[in-house]
Amino acid sequence: MRATESMWYRDSLFSINRNKLEFAKTIQQQSSGKRINTFSDDPAGSSFVVGLNDRKSQITQFITNVDRTQTLLSNTETAISQIQNVLNSAVTTLSQATTGTSGPEERALLAVDISEKKKQLLDIANTRVMDRYVFSGTNIDTVPYTETAGVVTYNGNDGLINSQVGASIQVTTNIPGSELFNDGSGDLFTFFENVQTHMTNNDSAALKNDVTRLGEIIKHISTERGIVGNRIAETTTIKTSLKEFSTNVTATISSIEDANMAEVISNLSKEELGLQVALQATARIQSTTLFDYLG
Repeated sequence: MRATESMWYRDSLFSINRNKLEFAKTIQQQSSGKRINTFSDDPAGSSFVVGLNDRKSQITQFITNVDRTQTLLSNTETAISQIQNVLNSAVTTLSQATTGTSGPEERALLAVDISEKKKQLLDIANTRVMDRYVFSGTNIDTVPYTETAGVVTYNGNDGLINSQVGASIQVTTNIPGSELFNDGSGDLFTFFENVQTHMTNNDSAALKNDVTRLGEIIKHISTERGIVGNRIAETTTIKTSLKEFSTNVTATISSIEDANMAEVISNLSKEELGLQVALQATARIQSTTLFDYLG
């Protein structure tokens, strides 16, 4: 009989402890809303969720990179738009200088206007965004353009800065000043300096050539703006795809680790009842005496 009682006590305690563990696990699921709260709850599922969370973190970083890239590109496009405004205004000034009614005095006054436009372009060329100079190439801490005695010098380089916006996708975030302000036929600032000289010297023939040259420059700047616009459009498409991917990954994680609350509540009732039954059975065993067996 001693052996039988020992077995009863052992089995009853095992049953109680098992029920307590299951009850506590279900309580935790109800509280957290998660089916998987520890690795042991579902080793295979836990490993998969870890991988998915790593992927989600990577996607979040890509989205952050896209946002930063779009900020830089948008400010670059704004700066180029300002350049276009100055150049379009210069067209009007040059047109006035090439009319038959403009003489030396009128052209001298227009030369002052061209000088002011050159200063405006220099300010735009030194645009700074997010603590970096936009048009310095990879020399982002270097002022791209400086002027000494009317001569403007480029201090940046031709380097491109790429941003990782996908596992195998990079987008260029900048246009070096050496590319934007030089169309291959000459430097924009040198052009304005020459126009100013031609107006001051009342050089009609040179000014007519300047009109043609300005048209070429405007076309070049427009092309560069188009490149930036395409990059902005590309990053917008990429960001949409990344957000959709992130949503799908989140849904997959949820399907693996989230608890079915209706099922949890049902299990909670069953396990609570099972625990009560086990405790009652143990109590009856503990109150049994020799006289119960003798009848």
